[in-house]
Amino acid sequence: FSSALWPFATLNWPDTNDPLYKRYFPTSLLCTGYDIIFFWVSRMTFQSLHQTGKPPFKTVIIHGLVRDEKGRKMSKSLGNGVDPLEVIDKYGADALRYFLTTNSKAGLDMRYYDSKVAASANYLNKIYNSARYVLSVLPSDFKPVDDISKLKLPSTHQWIVNKTERCIKKVTSFMEHYNFIGASTTLYDFVYDDFCSSFIEMSKIYLNNDKYDKEVTYQVLYFTLKNIILMISPFTPFISEDIYLNLPEHLESINLETYPTYHSKYIKPEVDKEVEDLVKNISFTREFRGENNISQSEKIKMSLSVNTSKDLEDILYLYKELTNTEEVPLKKESATINNTETFNIYLYKAKLTKEEIEKEVEKVKFEIDRATKLLSNPGFISKAPKEKIEEEESKLATHKEHLKILEDQLK
Repeated sequence: FSSALWPFATLNWPDTNDPLYKRYFPTSLLCTGYDIIFFWVSRMTFQSLHQTGKPPFKTVIIHGLVRDEKGRKMSKSLGNGVDPLEVIDKYGADALRYFLTTNSKAGLDMRYYDSKVAASANYLNKIYNSARYVLSVLPSDFKPVDDISKLKLPSTHQWIVNKTERCIKKVTSFMEHYNFIGASTTLYDFVYDDFCSSFIEMSKIYLNNDKYDKEVTYQVLYFTLKNIILMISPFTPFISEDIYLNLPEHLESINLETYPTYHSKYIKPEVDKEVEDLVKNISFTREFRGENNISQSEKIKMSLSVNTSKDLEDILYLYKELTNTEEVPLKKESATINNTETFNIYLYKAKLTKEEIEKEVEKVKFEIDRATKLLSNPGFISKAPKEKIEEEESKLATHKEHLKILEDQLK
């Protein structure tokens, strides 16, 4: 019952004119485990209502317990407890904090896995290394613009701005509903797939070619990085503060910054398709290298087929630079094909043996059978988004074309 007085007795109550009391009572949020709802939360509520006439908080988040890998409650008798200080020494406070806040749904227990804390540390290391790259390329006299939409951006730059704004919108919505898993997963996918794997690699091409305006690349790199660290700072305050204090024109602390705000005017969706197709074709080419044991330093021979009247000079230049490919005359009969709405690629390798072709035929037939069954499933057609259906139809057409080429080679 003494702890039930905590929300107001700690603020010099009953002096209701005390500055602390006026500022901090009632609070906005209580975060607590489900095992003490009756023992503490309900008692704080009725004590506050009785003594002050006000509820002690507006919202309560109920979280579960942290259990060991086998799902057992941690206890001294079982000797299965985990010392957080040892985990912090090994992986850092932010990695542990990120794991705890993003690996359980509200009200449900979670299991402690050392491997997942290690994965969190690797993710934060990815962010830290991307920040080091951005800070290393920004000029010493760099000054961020107030409005990124006023810049004339290449389609790839506009694409990552679009992605950033959509990420801000989704993460903010998840955070407002205390859905930390949704927020962290959205940001994780954006950091790994869009920023680090795609745009950072693209930026290197722009910065190493004098025909491009380096200033817009600097601005977009800064814009994206700053929004990332502001969105992840509630989960990882230490690494965020460290990166933030190395940014140009920073405040005294990241805690004085405003949380990112979604700007619909920054988004120009007309560039999305061509850049998404670029990313898909780059991914396809990298998979082609892996499947055929072709080193990254070895050039791949390829042909291109453009499916639009738009000028794709920059897109195709980026594709060639990022995949280390060289264009040759089109020979469909010996090509591995990837079709997109914007442009198709035909990749070539050394001539296959009859045994390799037969194995490839079996793989392609399997994919054709899978896609055919999926597209003939009424449940899939009625529930799947239009984009997913179109993607599967495109895959089926590509596989059928590929099969014909392979079967012609066996004749």
